[in-house]
Amino acid sequence: MPSQGPATGQPIAATCNPGLLSTYFEDRGTPHYLTRVYFPREVLGRYHAEPSRYRFEHG
Repeated sequence: MPSQGPATGQPIAATCNPGLLSTYFEDRGTPHYLTRVYFPREVLGRYHAEPSRYRFEHG
């Protein structure tokens, strides 16, 4: 899902395909597969609304 770049606001294409991400052993010029992702708390609202379907853990 594209996100916006912090400096330009232009879309940034990203993937979660491990075969396309960098690792400790190979730099593919892409984000590391363990890169942290930050987003606004409001994004979780729809998941909190369905506690029987989703589980949250802090940590």
